[in-house]
Amino acid sequence: MYQSMLTTRSMFVAVALLLTITGISGAQVEGRECGNIVEQLRDGERRVAAMARVSLCPMTGPAALATLWKEATTSSKTERHALVEATANLKDGRLFSAAANVATDGGRSVADRISALQVLMRYYDTRYAPSFEALTSPHAERNVSLRIGGPRTVDGSVPVPATANRQIGELFAQLASSAEGNATVREAARVLRERLAHDDPENTPLADGAITLVAGCGERVTLQSTADVALSIKLEVLGTAFSRRYGIRAGTKEKPAALLLSLPKGTIVASYGGRELARLTERNASCPPGIVP
Repeated sequence: MYQSMLTTRSMFVAVALLLTITGISGAQVEGRECGNIVEQLRDGERRVAAMARVSLCPMTGPAALATLWKEATTSSKTERHALVEATANLKDGRLFSAAANVATDGGRSVADRISALQVLMRYYDTRYAPSFEALTSPHAERNVSLRIGGPRTVDGSVPVPATANRQIGELFAQLASSAEGNATVREAARVLRERLAHDDPENTPLADGAITLVAGCGERVTLQSTADVALSIKLEVLGTAFSRRYGIRAGTKEKPAALLLSLPKGTIVASYGGRELARLTERNASCPPGIVP
């Protein structure tokens, strides 16, 4: 369905193994206290403070935090928030894989999966700061906040994949379109996907045939979308100077979103994020009786 669709968690496991083997060559130096900080992560009373400090440990920190994600050892809202912040501030391939695996694991709690989505959005761009409440409350406005400034991130000893943004975009699309699974997780993924669809069309995957052009009477053309998010589609008429963007809301296969437009004669090309999605060459649709084209 989606271009370069993920094969769910197995892909991230493979990436993690590859990065572990090849990425350590760029190992960084960390302080001697990091070993003690990792030990404190096992202490319930000192765990929250230790999470913040371990995010400054590029070699031992990622493995320790990845273990917390795997074992789901956070037991409170405070610990969960601390784990999200520590993970988001320590950029490492192992943590990227750990968050992706939790987000796509239907056996994990909703809280764990939403927290993992928060981390992935922060890995996409450190300026994004989606709150847990905004992604889960049915009564709150679903939005993705942007931060100015904030903690300085630390690069872990295993680099994040160069294709991370593309993979995150595909993961959000997969979760948002899933007919099964938890509705809260699905809606949170859709909210994040819609923000990226607006900010970064290039890395926003769309199903084949999501955008179509239907010829109408004379210069009338209908732009249709079955995409699950609102899009800004660029329309051009070849051989002319016409080039314009049109916003179209989300639609479904059963009820596509549609815009009736009047466009100059000629071949129309619809594109999004630099990709051609649809082309309309034949403009010879018949007109209803009494209508002059």
